[in-house]
Amino acid sequence: MLTYPLGDLDGQALGKIGDRRAVEALAAAVLDPREWERVKDNVVWALGQIGDVVAAGPLLGYLKSLQAYWASDGEDSVKAVIQALDKIGFLSIYVNPT
Repeated sequence: MLTYPLGDLDGQALGKIGDRRAVEALAAAVLDPREWERVKDNVVWALGQIGDVVAAGPLLGYLKSLQAYWASDGEDSVKAVIQALDKIGFLSIYVNPT
């Protein structure tokens, strides 16, 4: 299990490694209101790189938390979440259910 909190570069490294065992800790970080936004951006990227559909729930929860932030300064964070959801295949499943 990963130690918490994640550092700024930890999310990037975990995404490059691509180990699905990191998803639980990354998902916790993305939902933690105490975590810095720049760390969350790296965590979102890492979850997309790892590609585990289990991350869809936490990513959607984070996206929901960004609603108020989106109107002011959160456009890049919202784009990052949508890109991560697309990388794990969630958007194609959700938009075009077969």
